[in-house]
Amino acid sequence: MTKLYTTKEVITEEGITQPIALKWAKENGVTMLGNQYVWKKSEKEAFHKRNKKRGRKKMSKEEM
Repeated sequence: MTKLYTTKEVITEEGITQPIALKWAKENGVTMLGNQYVWKKSEKEAFHKRNKKRGRKKMSKEEM
């Protein structure tokens, strides 16, 4: 059986705030169980590898 992590565990391990984790979970399809997200190991690893730069992404010439 796959180990699942709570949002609280992810927040503690990553040293980030809850709103950042919840926003990422919602945008990236992390499974909700009741009123809490449960993270698979692969989702937790993807969250760790996310773009951590502050601010908005620069727009490409096609988007302008």
